[in-house]
Amino acid sequence: MSEGIVSNSVDIDRIIEMAWEDRTSFDAIKLQFGFTEQQVIRLMRRENEIVQF
Repeated sequence: MSEGIVSNSVDIDRIIEMAWEDRTSFDAIKLQFGFTEQQVIRLMRRENEIVQF
């Protein structure tokens, strides 16, 4: 499974913001950033762990 490409922290923040929005589908995130729903969930979990430290 290929990972989506994130060029910087702004992209990461935008992906997470879009995932939290009710109006944005995971399909839209996949089209824009190349991340599947499961990849977005993993990204959100990873970023959440980093913030907790």
